Amino acid sequence: MSLLTILQQAFGEIGLPPPAGVIGNSDANVIKGYYLANRAASELRSEPLAADYWPALRQQFLFNLLGIGPFTGTFTYNSNVITNITGTNLAGVQVGWQIASKFAVNDMMVTAVNAGAGTVTMSQNSNVTQANGTGIDSSLAFGQEAYAQPTDLDHFIPQTGWDRNFRWQLLGPVDAQEWQVLKSGISPVGPRLRYRLMNNQIYINPAPYVPTGQASPISDLIVMEYMSKNFIALGSAPTVAVQTSFQNDSDVCLIDEDLVTLSLKWRVLKAIGMAYADEHVEFSDKLDRIAGRQTMARNLPLNARASGIRLLNSQNVPDSGFGS
Repeated sequence: MSLLTILQQAFGEIGLPPPAGVIGNSDANVIKGYYLANRAASELRSEPLAADYWPALRQQFLFNLLGIGPFTGTFTYNSNVITNITGTNLAGVQVGWQIASKFAVNDMMVTAVNAGAGTVTMSQNSNVTQANGTGIDSSLAFGQEAYAQPTDLDHFIPQTGWDRNFRWQLLGPVDAQEWQVLKSGISPVGPRLRYRLMNNQIYINPAPYVPTGQASPISDLIVMEYMSKNFIALGSAPTVAVQTSFQNDSDVCLIDEDLVTLSLKWRVLKAIGMAYADEHVEFSDKLDRIAGRQTMARNLPLNARASGIRLLNSQNVPDSGFGS
């Protein structure tokens, strides 16, 4: 079903003349129907009973962490410029990346890069003290901390973030207070990656750095699942959601379109001042059925243990030789 067929079906069922077209139609009821169809589909997309359960809107987001190094550079007392940097490709370092060095305080960021001159400007002065002299050579590395979120993101699905290189689940999202402890306090971070959603980006802590002896750059693969805000597909590609509203008569909704039709019916009746209670009940009952079927909930048997994925337990670990 398309936008046009949804309106034709809904109008026909409530006794209004089915329109021959929607976009560009000047009939007041058709105009109402168009806007209410968008409202009906949008509300279904974020419906609490089914917000995470429309399979066509679930997406997997993959992105690579990036760190470059190690380098050697000169840190100078009372200066925020690292000079004489040698090592791998300094041109790959970007403004906004984090700096890892014993002479760079926590949350030190790159504010300028001059690869030709072998210099990097930091957001703060180095912590080289007067007693240490005016210039000290030290190893350092750079890592990208913030990564763009998917352009069609509505929300991430909890507990789906993983570092696939280390097979560790991401910790987070951390809240504002936890983030400032990590960025501003003196605390161990451990081997696990933490993340925070902020400024339409995904921030990773600690930022990825290349330790001495490891190939550069590193590019650990991160995965997270999310719900897309797009739920409308073009008629020419009816399975790929690319829009957040109907824009053409032939546009297709990837949420159950019979459900959209039932939602549209009671909304149109309400808008034109007619009774709509029965139609609303019909819609609500259908929503419960559709949401229940699309969740694919696991069985919970009363007379046996629940089935599920068993990774390591007494049924699949040998008596001896485990790991050999």
